[in-house]
Amino acid sequence: MIEYNNAHSRRAPHCTGFTLIEALLVISIIATILAIAIPNFTTLIENTRIRTQVSLLHATLHSARNYALTTQSVVIVCAAAGMQKEKCNGDYSSNTNWKDGWIVYEDKNRNNKLDTQDSVLNVSSNANVATVFNQRGRLRFFPDGSARSAGFYICTANSESGWHVKLLHTGRARTQRNLGEKQHEICRSKA
Repeated sequence: MIEYNNAHSRRAPHCTGFTLIEALLVISIIATILAIAIPNFTTLIENTRIRTQVSLLHATLHSARNYALTTQSVVIVCAAAGMQKEKCNGDYSSNTNWKDGWIVYEDKNRNNKLDTQDSVLNVSSNANVATVFNQRGRLRFFPDGSARSAGFYICTANSESGWHVKLLHTGRARTQRNLGEKQHEICRSKA
């Protein structure tokens, strides 16, 4: 039989917890980690938004070219006019920000205008990322898949770098990370 020591059971229970110094130390460590992590997390989010926009634009240009080749028709990519996703923006100045997205359509009557006779193939929205078209007007893919050489500068107002989506005269699109200084300045001014 086991005997219990009554003197041991009469002691006050041992309190477990943090001292004030330990709590302050933990809070300061957490604050330091957050001070380091939050700016990096913000940069990660911006870079992801830019990369997503680059991928969407590249896929749009690729599918527009393929449609022109397959159907032997003229396909136009134009900036959307504000929130109206059925009308092209009439601003044909150079370095226009396609901030409201873009429209891809088959120009059946070849009048270079989106009208009721044309077929809208794709409508894309922009995710608050500057998508600056470095030419005037709109893009046109011809039945042989060719297009004029052009490009887009993609960045955000706070980004340290951006992307360049180049459209070659063959109609093929290429992406390049890091804009040149002049291109990045143009892009950030439009963001």
